[in-house]
Amino acid sequence: MLVQMLSRNGSLTSKALRHCPCHSKHQIVSQAMLAVRRYSDQRAVSLSYDVHEPKQSTASGSHPILFLHGLYGSRKNWESLGKRMAFELSRTIVTIDARNHGQSSHSSTMSYEAMANDVLTLMELDLMIDRCDLVGHSMGGRTAMALAMSHPEALNKLVVVDVSHIPVKLSDDVTQAADYVQIMRDAKLDNSVSLSQTKRDLGTQLQTAIPNVGVRNFLLTNLVQEEGRLRWRVNLDALEANMEHLRRLHLPPGASFTGDTLFVGGANSTYLRPEDYPEIKTFFPNASFASIEGAGHWVHSEKPAEFLNAILPFLRDSS
Repeated sequence: MLVQMLSRNGSLTSKALRHCPCHSKHQIVSQAMLAVRRYSDQRAVSLSYDVHEPKQSTASGSHPILFLHGLYGSRKNWESLGKRMAFELSRTIVTIDARNHGQSSHSSTMSYEAMANDVLTLMELDLMIDRCDLVGHSMGGRTAMALAMSHPEALNKLVVVDVSHIPVKLSDDVTQAADYVQIMRDAKLDNSVSLSQTKRDLGTQLQTAIPNVGVRNFLLTNLVQEEGRLRWRVNLDALEANMEHLRRLHLPPGASFTGDTLFVGGANSTYLRPEDYPEIKTFFPNASFASIEGAGHWVHSEKPAEFLNAILPFLRDSS
């Protein structure tokens, strides 16, 4: 039903991109603009991504929808919902690995401004689009907000999933997230043991440190085996060095993104709180809010049907 045109490194080939139905004439970035971006985006890193096309061609002028994952995640976190949304909306969906995650390049720098710049550069130099709808969860949501503030012209609609710019109230989930780097470092990896067996063994060993089986399995998706060697895909050094920066997003006083914005939170999460809505509206005046009952921080994986019900109407007829 859905087609993925991927190169060997998991990215859409340049030739395929130029024939992507999302590239109407007014969306293709001019060569002059590309030249300017090449000069200003020297610090951008190469991002790995998948493109999910609907069976039916996208409507002329419709913007592609880009999806950004959270800390310790990858583009695969959005794969199932991305395919579903490509079908439901007849839109091109692009799921992206952030720097230091998945198959994207590593860098010692991991500010939200740098990650927003990565996405902007991907849009212009790889996808060859100048505008999109953007959906981001947690770290990806803050990256999306940073891009909305720095380059509002690049975004049509914005969906932020279970996060805001406001520092998160400390909770067990929040404090443990910073501990995961050391837990992963301390894990004993035996290259003589298969990847599947190692994941089963670590799943048992980490029960005390990480009681939530869903979180354990989520972190273990980062364990890979290449050329007989087990390793973590995420750049643990960079995550550890930048963890404090990732806890908050500084938005310039007086700045705002006036495009249509939807904040979707889990009712059981502390990351997006109703008492923060008024301050959020000062930066996103056209924001609306949805809370998913029974969901925690991983809203889209815990309650996928309810999540789709919240965002599909918002993203329909986006042009």
